[in-house]
Amino acid sequence: MAPADRRAHVDGLRLVRRQVEKVALPHDRDDLPATPGPAELPLNQWSPKQKAVQKVLAELQPATVLDIGTGTGWYAKLAASSGSKVAALDIDPACVSRLYRDSRAEQLPIHPMVMDFTRPTP
Repeated sequence: MAPADRRAHVDGLRLVRRQVEKVALPHDRDDLPATPGPAELPLNQWSPKQKAVQKVLAELQPATVLDIGTGTGWYAKLAASSGSKVAALDIDPACVSRLYRDSRAEQLPIHPMVMDFTRPTP
């Protein structure tokens, strides 16, 4: 790529970044549960389902995980902290916003998306 082409490409990417950074996220709702994530909850307090999912993640070590109906992302965080890259889907924008902020703060490889899995965008 010629230097002029590279410069135009980088300038275009900077423009896109500025536009994305201007997107306002929905605020967390007050009625969302304030539950501790996998890192904050002692293992002896995990539910049987949480322990089973953790066991599967440890055994299979998937490179990627799809979390459908993620809510505030407990299982997405578990998968990401186990080494997987996670795509996390939920219909509730407030839940997805909270997961986005949490995953950024905790530097977890989670891509939260607002989506109704029963009616995906074509």
